[in-house]
Amino acid sequence: MASSPALSAFPTAPLPVSFALSATHVLPLVFATIFVLWLITTVVAFYHWRHYNHASPAFVPSLVVYGAGSLVLILYAASGFVG
Repeated sequence: MASSPALSAFPTAPLPVSFALSATHVLPLVFATIFVLWLITTVVAFYHWRHYNHASPAFVPSLVVYGAGSLVLILYAASGFVG
């Protein structure tokens, strides 16, 4: 019985080594996803603070504290300094 060309097209070995995922490929995607989620959360928070909390005397200081704290954490994460 002759071998079908369609059956021989399926790989019988594991995926090639070049396809293996490494931290250098996965971590930027993880960090980009976290940054996008942070950005969405920040935009929603600023919108709600601006439209529903504008009469409060704590409005501007809360924006400054949130923005400064976020900036410090983003710069710390981007620096790669862990220890």
